[in-house]
Formats: sequence, C-alpha cells, structure tokens
Amino acid sequence: MSFTVTILGSASAKPTPGRHPSAQVVNLHEQHYLVDAGEGTQQQLFRYGINPLRLRAVFLSHLHGDHVFGLFPLISTLALYGRKTPLRVFAPAPFGEILACHLRFFDSELPYPVVWTEVDTTKHALLLENRTLEVWSIPLRHRVPTAGFLFREKEPPLNVNKSKIAKYGLSIAQIAAAKRGEAVRLDDGTLLGNGELTYRPYAPRSYAYLSDTNFSARAAELCR
Repeated sequence: MSFTVTILGSASAKPTPGRHPSAQVVNLHEQHYLVDAGEGTQQQLFRYGINPLRLRAVFLSHLHGDHVFGLFPLISTLALYGRKTPLRVFAPAPFGEILACHLRFFDSELPYPVVWTEVDTTKHALLLENRTLEVWSIPLRHRVPTAGFLFREKEPPLNVNKSKIAKYGLSIAQIAAAKRGEAVRLDDGTLLGNGELTYRPYAPRSYAYLSDTNFSARAAELCR
C-alpha cells in the first residue's frame, strides 16, 4: 500500500529563487491530502503530476501567506475542472472569515462545497479518521497560532497464509475466524493459535509535519 510524501515547497515567508513556499502532498493508499498551500501550489501539483481533483482535504498549519495564499486559486481551479465532491479544509481560526470573503467576491457559485473545520492549535486532537488513516493536530510554539499534523496509518487487517489454508484444509468460516484474530479448531480437535495462521502485511507507518515552531518537548513526544 502506498504511503508517500511529495514536497511541493519548503521556503519560508521570504521568497527564494530555488524553493517554493510551503506545501506538500501526503498520499496514503491513493488518498491525497494537501498540507499547507503556499503561493504557486497548483502549478507545483501539475509539475509533479498530481491531479488536484484527487485531493480529499487540505490541512493549513497557520494563516500566514506563505502557508495559505495558494489555496484560493486552487479552489477556483477545482471548479473549472468540474469538482463535485466537498473539499474539506482544516485550519485555525479565523480561516472561516477569510474563506467566506473569498467565496463572496471570487467563487460565489462553486459546483462543490468547501467545508471548514477549525483546528484548535492548543490541543492534540483527532481531526480526520477513515478506514485506513487518522490525522491528529499537534500544538506548536510560534508567534501566531500554529498546529502540526500527524498522519497515522491504521494497523492493516490480518492476512491468512495461503500455505496454511492448503495445509490444514481451512474452510471459509475458519479463514474468516482467523482474520478476526481468533484461534481455529480443526475437525480433528486440534486448536491452532492465530499466530500459526496469520500475518500482518505491513507495519503501520506515520508522518508528522511540524512547520514553524520553537523547541517543544510535547510536540516531540506526540510524534514519538
């Protein structure tokens, strides 16, 4: 299963000739998440061959321009590309006011909704969860309210070793029980421990994005 990070930009507020402002894409199991959206983000998406229509959500660490100004032209471009599904945006307050102003004057008739969820930059909280992923906020120490984001892959379900299925002649019901983590009793009364039959296809992975912060032992511990 895929788990990749594409760095679209890593520059600070001061423009540089060789780096774009902060933006990156986390791809987990073909679910694409944009983390920060500095100026030129949509051009960088195209340059790296990432279809912006595949973005499921956007996470903004704080509201300074080098982290957010690329989002608004991207919102317009997604409309031109015919997006219909909601775009979720996780960002500190007062992003809702900024978004409302943009939608009022520039994108008043979007064919899809932009749904904002406020990030409390003082709390370590679960922001998004689905079958394969959790995204948590991490409080950071910056001169403006700022949060980091921790992407955690969930533990994959158990697989049953095909050679064990053949060796013990496991039935569909026995295979299902093994996948649930149960021991399996054979027709002759033999009890097989779950570890004898199953394995995890991969170890869960994680990725933490901490943008602007002074040293924070708490942030380091939450990442660890």
